[in-house]
Amino acid sequence: MTRRRATVHRMQGWGKDTGLLHSGVSALRDPAMSELFDLTAVDRGADGYVCASNFADLVKKLGLIDDVDGDVTVRVVPDDAGYARDHVLIAAVAIDLAESLDTRESAAGTRVLEDLLDAFRAGSRSARRGASRQLV
Repeated sequence: MTRRRATVHRMQGWGKDTGLLHSGVSALRDPAMSELFDLTAVDRGADGYVCASNFADLVKKLGLIDDVDGDVTVRVVPDDAGYARDHVLIAAVAIDLAESLDTRESAAGTRVLEDLLDAFRAGSRSARRGASRQLV
């Protein structure tokens, strides 16, 4: 269901990751997020979302080039996606970590996703609020 949420670009650049809505390993820099996933923040690469209309400016601003071995993952969301693109969703971070090649990150993402789904199926209102909690 989430496979086509964004177009993923592996890139390399010289700029900071400003302009990206942090996800995956970048989201773990937030202490609350790293605690939720029971992972420590790592200082490697960047991962985040950007709206399609802002992608070209971001590439120019950060000096990004396509590179399959790059340490920057840019997830481009269509402008007409039909959902909020201005804050980080815990479920999106969990999905992005679950897709990681790092086994600890993948396991943590899968665990949080399973917890969110279990709580949703049980009808927990707090799970729904937590899954859409805004993180800046």
